[in-house]
Amino acid sequence: YQLNENGVVTTRGETPSDYTTDFEAQKAQEFILSRQNNPEPFFLWLTPNAPHTSVSATQPGSNANYPATPAPRHIGIYVSLPLPQLPNFNEADVSDKPAFVQNIPLMTADEITAQTDRYRRSREALLAVDDLVEIVINALQNTGKLDNTYIFYTSDNGLTDGEHRKFWSKQVVYEESVRAPLLVRGPGVTQNQTRTQLVNNLDVVATVEELANVNPGRAADGRSLVSLFQDPNSPWRTALLIQ
Repeated sequence: YQLNENGVVTTRGETPSDYTTDFEAQKAQEFILSRQNNPEPFFLWLTPNAPHTSVSATQPGSNANYPATPAPRHIGIYVSLPLPQLPNFNEADVSDKPAFVQNIPLMTADEITAQTDRYRRSREALLAVDDLVEIVINALQNTGKLDNTYIFYTSDNGLTDGEHRKFWSKQVVYEESVRAPLLVRGPGVTQNQTRTQLVNNLDVVATVEELANVNPGRAADGRSLVSLFQDPNSPWRTALLIQ
């Protein structure tokens, strides 16, 4: 694959050290270590591709039918992991659902088998993301910056794994697609607590702006989460528009 590093395009190979998530972890570590003796604040936006599906070498640009590629050390760890099948999995009766769901045929046995493989491979790919998080945390710890750093861990979207007959989809407003994890760590963030308020990715932007004490020059579309860090009863929105 190719990388654009500050305008210079380089090519990486297919060795274990070239695995994208690991390479991104290495670059993040190098960046943090380079800031060790610099008192100025820094911002690192780290977006690993995992656990996205892989692009076929023979069909560039088409990734709909290809499972994620785990790091070599993680291949096969979840070879027996079952595909979760909650009551809404491959629903037999969708008469109460929107027309687009009613028009989706039931998943075949082959489709369920393929989806199970994709599910296992994506979970294996996430193990390298776990390693990436550890590398970043350790780099912050080793530079003495961990206690003065805010860390946001989230995702851009969820994914269906056969719920409502919809497999490998993120473009629906069901919980599986629209609900993503959000973990926050940093000064003033109460530890080991969960908030249930409705928040979205735009709120993360507004939060970073407030924490960095910057004026973006335009009205924020999101709302800062700082008030929720300490007070679980902070006045908050009661609805979100998802379109």
